[in-house]
Amino acid sequence: MKSIMLVLRKLNPLGKDLHVVGENYEDQTSLLAVPPKLLETSHAPDFVNTEAIVARFLAINLAYPQIWDALSELFNYVEYGPEFDLLSASELGLVNHTTSFGVINHLLDKLYDGHAIAIGYLTGSKMSVNPAPGEKITWLENNRLVCVRRDKSPAMLQKDK
Repeated sequence: MKSIMLVLRKLNPLGKDLHVVGENYEDQTSLLAVPPKLLETSHAPDFVNTEAIVARFLAINLAYPQIWDALSELFNYVEYGPEFDLLSASELGLVNHTTSFGVINHLLDKLYDGHAIAIGYLTGSKMSVNPAPGEKITWLENNRLVCVRRDKSPAMLQKDK
């Protein structure tokens, strides 16, 4: 896959900007891949380095084995496990409202019964990760919320009854 992307870059006619996103695995990291604003002379990376992410994951788990279960849920598909998600401001009814980031986490807590947390937001292609709880955000149509959420399993639904 990477060699194909490099060939495409080399064969790119007239040196026009070309951006390719590729994945070696079926996962959601490409949703979070926002290319940085770069100078005209530099090139944006063309892919998410999945191997480096997995290598860091393994290194962290070797150093801190007590967090294996929690981290493995994020990187391996588990039915009803946590997933990264992008929610649009309009989907949450936030367009043209100004709220603090802490209020957004409270809203997600209520919407997903404590099974979601916001970790950042996107304004166009600019990403803000881990903003302060008191940071005020005026939500526009192009804003998206980056969150980690977990769907309720049938067993969890039975406990709620």
